[in-house]
Amino acid sequence: MTDTAGSGVDDADGWTERLAWAYGLIAPDSAERASALARLVRAREEAESARLRVNETWLPSPRLRVTARDRAAAQKAYSEAASRCMPEALWSVPASGEINTWAGLPFAMLFLEWEARYPQEWTRHAKAWGTKQSLIRRLAIANHDGHVRTKLVDLVDLAVQRPYRCKDREYVRVAG
Repeated sequence: MTDTAGSGVDDADGWTERLAWAYGLIAPDSAERASALARLVRAREEAESARLRVNETWLPSPRLRVTARDRAAAQKAYSEAASRCMPEALWSVPASGEINTWAGLPFAMLFLEWEARYPQEWTRHAKAWGTKQSLIRRLAIANHDGHVRTKLVDLVDLAVQRPYRCKDREYVRVAG
């Protein structure tokens, strides 16, 4: 995961503007979850379409002259689209710095909670075992504030109480 600040908005307000709808993914109300899932499907389709456009800029074509500017524009469009869906938005964890100061942390926690509470929906719509593993590993640090620490304890508790799912063993790092 690298810092792909293509959207130009990496503060907490920017994350909330792009992904506030995602809190519906963990809502107890099934209609609210269905609405959030529909939004996620649309956002992922837009990101996939933008990713395909990026790939097309790298395909050799005698009829299409692609410039570096075209490639940059396609990459920027992809970064924008990816910043509005999960798990893609979470791939922008800064390579340096601590996760506890990252503006995307609430959405990383939301992604993990969604997987813990609604594993079938998570698997169907946004299965990303590597993202789950990477986030848990980055979260296994000692200096979280009380709210994050409480959420992490809840996530460990949920993982322990359910049948094992891929990468759940990573929660041992958090509990340690």
